[in-house]
Amino acid sequence: MRIWKIATFALSAALIGSNGWWLLTVIDAGVTNKYQGQMMYERTGMLKQLISVIPDLSAEKNKNEIIAIVQKSTDLEPFEKEGTFWVGWTGLQFDDKDKLVKVIPSWGAIE
Repeated sequence: MRIWKIATFALSAALIGSNGWWLLTVIDAGVTNKYQGQMMYERTGMLKQLISVIPDLSAEKNKNEIIAIVQKSTDLEPFEKEGTFWVGWTGLQFDDKDKLVKVIPSWGAIE
């Protein structure tokens, strides 16, 4: 009869321990997800801010100078498609006077 008590205690302890481990794993995943969400929110905000000021910062530069500067950061060949000049993962839109008016990331415009 004593072996049954020991087996019952051991299995109960294993069950409680494994449930506790799963609980901690779920809590950890939730906290990690929250931190990742906050980090993405902050980085998206920073990206929006930087993209919005680039045209003003480059007001003194012409199209070829801007493309040359952006091209230094990538080994991909630049190309033009539908009025946007793509250099790496960055789309550059210029006006008739070859002044930069908009910067677009490769995944689409950030509003």
